[in-house]
Order: sequence, then structure tokens, then C-alpha cells
Amino acid sequence: MSDYSSADISKKVSKLENEEAILKWFSPYRGYGFVEHPKIPEDIFVHFSVINKSGCRCLEPGDKLLCDIVQKSNGYQVTEIYKIDHVSSDNAKTPTEVLEGVVKWYNPAKGFGFAWSEDKKEDVFIHSSIIKRLGIYNLAPDCKIIMNVQRSHNGFEALDITLTG
Repeated sequence: MSDYSSADISKKVSKLENEEAILKWFSPYRGYGFVEHPKIPEDIFVHFSVINKSGCRCLEPGDKLLCDIVQKSNGYQVTEIYKIDHVSSDNAKTPTEVLEGVVKWYNPAKGFGFAWSEDKKEDVFIHSSIIKRLGIYNLAPDCKIIMNVQRSHNGFEALDITLTG
């Protein structure tokens, strides 16, 4: 039996390196989510910038992250991701598709926007990190684009775009 309560253990854990954490949820619209780790009794914050730096665009609940976790003044936070094992019901990654689209709106202050895919008759989410890689910081409505997209639990999400007009 341990001499420490879970609260005592969480106070003693200030940094975990190369640890496996399980994704509880992630929202690309909000730009953050939370993971859980058996040594830490509270939710652990993970920001989009850390996920983006790992090269990943879509996460689903249950995905396993090999990561560093640090205790900050406002709680625990993932600071580095080394590997992501995607877990899905069919154990397969969601395939990507190339679609033509038109920008409906984009708000640089919010860091996201949407394009309309005529092929799918659906909106496609576009995060600011996608267009910043192109050296662009805003998208004009009605701008024609080609998108490499992937379906997430919230709908289609652009992984890459090319401006066509």
C-alpha cells in the first residue's frame, strides 16, 4: 500500500518524459484537448501547436501519445509529442481525399475558417496553421482552392491547400 494519496503523488510529479498518455478528446475548432495519464489524477492539457509540431492533424479519443508532460502553474500540460498511435474501431487511418473548394469565410483573429466542397456538399474546416505554412495569413471569401482533406469526428478537415484562383 502506498504512503501517498493521489493528491500527494500529483504534487511530487513535476515532469514526466517519454510517457504514454491517452487522448480523452481534442477539438480542432477550439485548438486544444485533454489527455490522461495513470500517474496524474487530473486532465492534462494539450494545445494544437504541440500536436501540429508533431506533424499530426487529426486525433481521435483513445489515440496513444508518447509525450513529455510538465506541471505548470495552472495544471499539467503536454509540451512535446514524439509519437502518436492512432486507435480506431477498424484499426485503420482515415483516408485522405483531394477536393476542389471555395472559401466561405476565414477569420484570422479566430485562427480558422471554412471552405465549401461542391464534391461532398459539405463544409471543410481550415485551421490557420495550414495557410501559414504557405506564407498566407488570410483567405478571401470565394477564393478557389484545392484541398487535401481527412474526415474527423467533426467533419472534413483540410490537411493542406493550394490556391487556384
